[in-house]
Amino acid sequence: MVKWIVKFRNERSHLWAKVVMAIHSGGRSFTTIPIKNSISGVWKNIVQLGKGSSLKLSDVQNRLEVKMGCGDKIFFWLDKWVGDYSLKDRFPDLFAVQTDKFCLVQQRYSLTNGEIVWSWGGESPATHTDMAETWAECVKLLEGVKIEKKSDMWLWKQEDKQEVFKVSDLRSELDGMDLIPET
Repeated sequence: MVKWIVKFRNERSHLWAKVVMAIHSGGRSFTTIPIKNSISGVWKNIVQLGKGSSLKLSDVQNRLEVKMGCGDKIFFWLDKWVGDYSLKDRFPDLFAVQTDKFCLVQQRYSLTNGEIVWSWGGESPATHTDMAETWAECVKLLEGVKIEKKSDMWLWKQEDKQEVFKVSDLRSELDGMDLIPET
């Protein structure tokens, strides 16, 4: 399960990942690992595997960390890429009026004279005083982000280190778990 979730995050431009997004995203659920319980199939089975195992889906999402590149694999609002919270959780009023809640970081900035300019993505301009102030606060938070020319990479956090995900490392970790609690 973890392997496919990491692949999903790293291969968003691949056809299979686009199909998963098209089928399982939307509605009122805005998660980084989309799943519609009303639709059966392979993807649902992969994601559901984590719900009954000792390695829960929430643990997987918390252990995935991003190495920022150009913002081509990071959801602007949904992922934790600037600080400890997603922008959706940090700025819920801004998120509520966004037209594309699954937009990527790359879709929300442009480079102008070597400077990063962040763009608003709501249905109407952020001109309302409260909304403009909140957007300005969000942009201030984003000022510290460093954009690089390479692609983003999702890494697996193990103890104090981050590294490219390898099934063998996870297998070793799972083999070392005590699945039956001692009494």
